[in-house]
Amino acid sequence: FFQEDTKLKVDPAAYAELGGYLIDKNDVEDVRDILFRAVAVSERMPELHYELARLYLKLKDSAEENKALDFAIAFFEESKPLSKKQLAKLIDALRRKAENRYAKKDYLVSEQSLTKAIDLYTDARDRNILKPAPVYGKLFSNLGDIYYYIEDDLALAYDQFSLAEENGYTSPPLNYKKGFILYDQADYAGSLSEFTKAAGRYSG
Repeated sequence: FFQEDTKLKVDPAAYAELGGYLIDKNDVEDVRDILFRAVAVSERMPELHYELARLYLKLKDSAEENKALDFAIAFFEESKPLSKKQLAKLIDALRRKAENRYAKKDYLVSEQSLTKAIDLYTDARDRNILKPAPVYGKLFSNLGDIYYYIEDDLALAYDQFSLAEENGYTSPPLNYKKGFILYDQADYAGSLSEFTKAAGRYSG
C-alpha cells in the first residue's frame, strides 16, 4: 500500500520497522525498495542500514551485508545516547561484523568488534539496561574462539567461555573446548564433567 502511493510522505522510522517486520516474516521481495525509499529521506538513520544488513544476510550477499553493517555501526555511534533498542541493535551489528570478519580470517578486526560489543553490553548490563541472554553470551564465546583457535591462549579462552555461560550462552562445542582446556591443565574431574555435558547435549 505504501509503495503504490508515490506521493506518500515517507516516515523513515516507520519504514525501517516495516522492513524489519517483513524480514522477520521472510517476505523480502519489496524490502530493498522500501528501505531505500526511506534512505533517500534519511540516509544516516542507523536502523535503515541495520535492516538492510539483515536483508542482505537473507539474500546471502555478504559484500553488501558488510557495507550495511559498517554504515549501521557508524551511524548508531554518532547517534549516542542510544535507546535500549538501538543499543541492542548496535551490539548485534558488531557481533555480526565480528563473525563475518572471522570467517574471512580478519581476526584483528573481529576481536576489536567483539571487544567493543562486550564493553557496550557489560556497561548496559551493569546499569540494568540490558539483561543476560544467549545472544549476549555468544559475544564471549566468539571472543573465546579467537583465543582458543587463533592465539592459542587457553587460559584466556577458558575465561571467555565461562563468561559466555554466565551470560546465558552454552553449547556442546563450548563444553567440549572447556573440557579440552581443563584436560590440558590436568583437571581431569573438571574435564570429564565438561565432556559429559557436551556429550549429553549432543545426544539430547
